[in-house]
Amino acid sequence: MAEIIKLDKATSIYNLRIGGEQIGLRIYYSKNKDRWAMDISNARLGTESNGILINTGEDLLSQSGRIGLEVLIAVSTPEPLLEATIENFSEKVILIYMTLEEFNNSYYDGNAIIRKKW
Repeated sequence: MAEIIKLDKATSIYNLRIGGEQIGLRIYYSKNKDRWAMDISNARLGTESNGILINTGEDLLSQSGRIGLEVLIAVSTPEPLLEATIENFSEKVILIYMTLEEFNNSYYDGNAIIRKKW
């Protein structure tokens, strides 16, 4: 079952429970790369991955060696991200966690996760 994670515009540091794991997540704007990025850690495994670029529609965890999780994607709402502030980012981006099977067999249409028809 996919989990939708709405970001709170008051913070850029999150402690979440997704996929049965306790996860630390930090979202920030990388001035060097001129892109939004995130650091993610798995408390149970003691693993972390830093500097993951946030590209909407892509499996973000494929860059991190999974760290005990399956798929995490970022979906942007229709308006472009123009300002590099966490308030702006959190209003326009949703994170979705799902299994690899769900990722391979579904898509997000802006309102709901839709299973692909074969």
